[in-house]
Amino acid sequence: MGWLVTDATVTPTDIVNKIKLQDQAKLATSGYVLDTLNVVLWASLNFQDYAEAVHAAVQIGGDTDTNAALVGLAFSYIDNDFPDNWLSRLRAKIKLRASL
Repeated sequence: MGWLVTDATVTPTDIVNKIKLQDQAKLATSGYVLDTLNVVLWASLNFQDYAEAVHAAVQIGGDTDTNAALVGLAFSYIDNDFPDNWLSRLRAKIKLRASL
């Protein structure tokens, strides 16, 4: 939980930079809610592209399905460009396209 604990004098910008500048290889991957939140925030701050962010979340390891799902959810607000080649491979793509 070290990434979340800060001194009272730390600014919001400092907190964002602390999260963004974490070493990807050192991110905790336990599936614990605060570890997952850290992965989501880290990916959201370090990537501009939906697919790259989700791939990075999976590359971190650990609870990859949770990390990737929540990074994907966060990116649906940041970058609404869901990769077409991912959607085209799904069986229920017609239903999904209708709901998007």
